[in-house]
Amino acid sequence: MDKPTVTVRFTREEYPDHDPDISYLQQDYADVPDALERAQYVAQDAARLAAFRNGDWYMLGIRAKATIIIRRPGYSTHYELTSPGLWGIESDSDEGYLREIFADECKTLQEDIEAMGAAHIRMTLPVGEG
Repeated sequence: MDKPTVTVRFTREEYPDHDPDISYLQQDYADVPDALERAQYVAQDAARLAAFRNGDWYMLGIRAKATIIIRRPGYSTHYELTSPGLWGIESDSDEGYLREIFADECKTLQEDIEAMGAAHIRMTLPVGEG
């Protein structure tokens, strides 16, 4: 029998983060000794928080999805796996930063896929099947 060919394609998935932690925009900056600088930081955060509440930006999560296609003579099998993802990302972040996050998620997923190839798989079936 011919050896199967395996193709893995990674795609980026983005989801709204419906329960974001935006507490970092409500700091008092007590550790900043200069009162003018401290007030400036507080004002910048207040403006950013107002923009968030106004819907000008939102938080999101990024995951990598691997579509794995195993081709054999006469048929192929498709599988999809996803990385855990990173959440709490500002939607208006620089695209380079978003690509970096995606690359990290792809690396995590690739390591997981490679680990499966080295794993001893013990198949269990639900009660009553097989």
